[in-house]
Amino acid sequence: MPSPGPHQVFLNHCLTVLTCCRNHYGLVNAGLKTGLKALLALVSTGVAAGLGAFLFFHLVELAEGFRKSLPTLLPVFAFSAVTLPYLFSRLAGFERGGGTGFVLKKLHKSPDTLTLKESLCYYSASALTIGLGGSAGPEGPMVVLGAGFGGFFSKLAGVDKGLARIFLLSGAAAGVASAFKAPLTGILYALEIPYKRDVEGPAFLYAIPSAVTAYLVSQALLKPHILIPSHERYIPIDPYTIAISLLTGVAAAAISLVFMLTLEATGRVLRGVGWAGPVAAGAMLASLTYFLPEAGGFGYEAVNKVLENPLAITRAAAILLVTAKMIATAVTVKGGGSGGLFLPTVFIGIVTGAAFTQLLTHYGLPVEPSLVIAAMTSSMLAACNKTLVTGVILSLEVFGFMNVIPALLSSLTAYALTINWSIHENQLADRAESMAMENRLRGTG
Repeated sequence: MPSPGPHQVFLNHCLTVLTCCRNHYGLVNAGLKTGLKALLALVSTGVAAGLGAFLFFHLVELAEGFRKSLPTLLPVFAFSAVTLPYLFSRLAGFERGGGTGFVLKKLHKSPDTLTLKESLCYYSASALTIGLGGSAGPEGPMVVLGAGFGGFFSKLAGVDKGLARIFLLSGAAAGVASAFKAPLTGILYALEIPYKRDVEGPAFLYAIPSAVTAYLVSQALLKPHILIPSHERYIPIDPYTIAISLLTGVAAAAISLVFMLTLEATGRVLRGVGWAGPVAAGAMLASLTYFLPEAGGFGYEAVNKVLENPLAITRAAAILLVTAKMIATAVTVKGGGSGGLFLPTVFIGIVTGAAFTQLLTHYGLPVEPSLVIAAMTSSMLAACNKTLVTGVILSLEVFGFMNVIPALLSSLTAYALTINWSIHENQLADRAESMAMENRLRGTG
C-alpha cells in the first residue's frame, strides 16, 4: 500500500485532532472526581516541568560560567561531556542518547514503566553533558523529565492505567513548552512525534493543561527570550514567494538527510568499538569545540548573532559551522552523552537558512532573510522529526505570522522528500504499526 502524500498526512493530522476533541476520550466527559484528579495531575506535571526547566538552565549556566573561567581546560571539559555521562549511565543503569528516542521507546513498548528515578537520572546526565560543553538541546532532558512526572502524578492520582501513554505524552508536551516557552509547539510536538505519518490525537486535550502550566511557570522564572524573534515584514504570497518556499524545502530535505545519515553512521561506528567509542567521541568533541567553540553547548549565542544580522556570516563560515554542529551533536548524543536533537536541528536550520539566503541573492533571487530562515528551520524540523505542523507553529511563535505560509509550503516539501527517514530510531510509521507492536508484546507477555 503506497504511503499517503504530504497533503493527505496534513489533513489527517487535523481531522484526527478535531475528532478526538469531540469524542469520549477527553477530560470533559470524565466523571467529575476522576476529571479533577486527572486535571490536578496534569497541572502538577506542568509545574514540575516548569521548575525543572528553570533548574536545568540555571545549572547549565553555572557550569558554562565555570568552564569559561578556566579556558585552558576547555578541551578536558568537552572530553568529559561525553565520557562522564556515559559512565554515569552505566553505573545508574539508565539509557543514554536522545531524550525523545528514549521516551518513544517507553511509549510504544511499556508506557507505564517509565519511572521518576530514570527521568531524574537522564535529566542529571543531560545537565552534565551540556554543562560541560556537549552539543545537545534542552528539550531532550525536559521531555524525559516531563514524561516521568506525567507518569508519577497520574499514578499518584489513581488515574486509569490505560491512560499511561496519554500522560506520558502530556508530560513531554510540558517539557518542550517549558524548554522553549512555546506551548503550542509543545502540544503539537507531543501529538506528532510518536509517528512518521500519523498523530496521537487522544493526547490533545490532556496536553493543553500540562503544556500551558509549564509555559506559565517557565515564563515567570526564565529569561524573557532565548531565541531572538525576527522583525516581521509583510511578505506577499505570490508565485515567486511560493517558488522560493518550495526550493527552500528541497534544500532543507537535502541538509536533513545529511544530518540524519551523520547521526546514524556515527552511532554505528561508535557502537562497533565498545568502550573505546565514548573515548573517541569525547576526543573528537574536544577537538571540534577547541577550534570552533560555537559547535558545543546550546549554541544560542551563535544563533542569535545570525538572527540579528543574517547577512553578516559568510557562506563558507556557515557551512563550516553547520558541519561542525552536525558532527559535534552526533558524537555527543551517539557517543555516550545525553540530550535533545530538536535544538541542534533548529541551530542547523537557522544557520543554513542564512547561507541559503545569501546563495539565492548571489544568483539574482532576492529574498527576505526571515522568510528563508523560518522556512528552512521549520522544514528541517519536519524532515528530521517527522513533525509536519510543529515546525510551522514554532516558526509562528518565534519568527512571526508573516512567515507561516512559506514555512508550511517548505515543510510539506521537505517532509514529502524524506518521508521514510527520521532522526528518532524508535519512531513508528503510524498507529496501525503501534497496535501491531502492542499485540505482539501482549502475545509474548
